[in-house]
Amino acid sequence: MFTERDLTAMGLDWNMSWNSSGVDCPDKSYQLRFYVYTVVEVMIAFLSIFGNTLVCVAVLRGRRLRTPSNLLVVSLAVADICVGLFAIPFAIATSVGLPLHPYACCFTLSFIIITTQTSIFGMLAIAVDRYMAVGLHLSYARLATTRRTCLTIAATWAAATVIGLVPMVWHRSQSAFICCYFEEVINMSYMVYFNFFGTVLPPLVVVAAIYTRVFLIARSQLKKISKLNIGLSIRDRRIAKIKRELRVAVSLAMVVGAFAASWLPLHIINCINFFTTTRVPNQVVLSAIVLSHANSAANPVIYTWRLEEFRNAFKAILTSWCQQTFRQDEERHLKPVRSYAQLNMIEMQKSRSFP
Repeated sequence: MFTERDLTAMGLDWNMSWNSSGVDCPDKSYQLRFYVYTVVEVMIAFLSIFGNTLVCVAVLRGRRLRTPSNLLVVSLAVADICVGLFAIPFAIATSVGLPLHPYACCFTLSFIIITTQTSIFGMLAIAVDRYMAVGLHLSYARLATTRRTCLTIAATWAAATVIGLVPMVWHRSQSAFICCYFEEVINMSYMVYFNFFGTVLPPLVVVAAIYTRVFLIARSQLKKISKLNIGLSIRDRRIAKIKRELRVAVSLAMVVGAFAASWLPLHIINCINFFTTTRVPNQVVLSAIVLSHANSAANPVIYTWRLEEFRNAFKAILTSWCQQTFRQDEERHLKPVRSYAQLNMIEMQKSRSFP
């Protein structure tokens, strides 16, 4: 990897090696394929922003949902909103080799990695929270405080930012002109060894192990409670509580499964391109990228399907928005009528005052 000093010694400018004047980036994708890819990405971005904004509003407005555990869900939703607002537009830009400035290019590609890493660390924090809720339920309220949860969220975002910004200093640099294509700028050894094998795969394995442990603990507790010689009402309440926690854990495990199914194909493609001489076709790579971004729109669907409290909160929010919109339209249409009626009343009062 050449440094700025090396390029200067060779009589080459750092910026010119990336962005030579009068040179356009080659169009690596056919127009039709690029247009289809862009339209699909824009649709995913809209669904990601809309669905995850619903999640944030539901937790912030709903008293029953405003718990330390759901703050972690909000953090995950914010990461998915960032995917829709920034990562997807950045991915569309880099698919045509933009931006051309080296530092802007590295930051654009790094931000895409930051959002992914934030989601992974967020799911790890949620898994630990679910383990405490089921396995340490007697001390859960003391351990999972709002302050500790906020500190955990800050730590996950800080760690993800540090890991994601590594490509700002660990990237490919050539004396020839380079466009801002991901595979030509980001060092694949970073993506494979450091990112995938170091910071993506291990947390996913740990999360899978934690949820497996949670399910085993919940099943053991249900068996023990069913054998206890206590009143039926107390037993039913305990069983209902464990089943509720178990349902939440299953739903969040599905979120992790959806993430793994969406992102692993892209990392596997990186490994194939890195370890073998085989080059995966560009249309397959684009499909894998779209699949990975689609994961950001999947979580609100899982919450709606699996969790009744979120489903009811979403219904209430959408109903409120629709009613406000309808009321504003109705007032807008009735305003001229009211004005006309008021004018008639004024004319009638004048006529009465002056016979």
